[in-house]
Amino acid sequence: MNQSVDAGGRVAYVDKNLCRGELACAASCPQEAIIAPADVAIKMQRLLGEAAVGPIKALGKRIGYINWVYDLTPGCDCFNFSAPAFSDNVGILASCDPVAIDWASIDLIDKIMAKHNKGCVQDVWGIDPTIHLGAAEKLGGGNSKYSLIE
Repeated sequence: MNQSVDAGGRVAYVDKNLCRGELACAASCPQEAIIAPADVAIKMQRLLGEAAVGPIKALGKRIGYINWVYDLTPGCDCFNFSAPAFSDNVGILASCDPVAIDWASIDLIDKIMAKHNKGCVQDVWGIDPTIHLGAAEKLGGGNSKYSLIE
């Protein structure tokens, strides 16, 4: 636990063991006194997987998943700008298992990127894109094993 004293003599405590990686504490500190832990990106990926499991379990088999894997750019589709595509188009995938469809999508993208000597999806963002899928699988949100049917 870290402690700091402000100009008014007030003491602030930060319990780094409670940090889950969401960076809300660091972002809310105007003095930048709270620094994100070195493994924050990995923790954030795990949190994404954990957060996805709630709706997956709540909806159960009443939900299907479709991935349109084309025009793949490094930024989120919610950004108001775009960058050049980093992979050729893969196609459209469908599944009743969200972990399986995303794992298959990543594997197919990696295969195309490797074919063109462009590395893999992990190279695009600098973090393993399957971390959140593993976290979701561990909590019962799906299965990493899949079969492709063309």
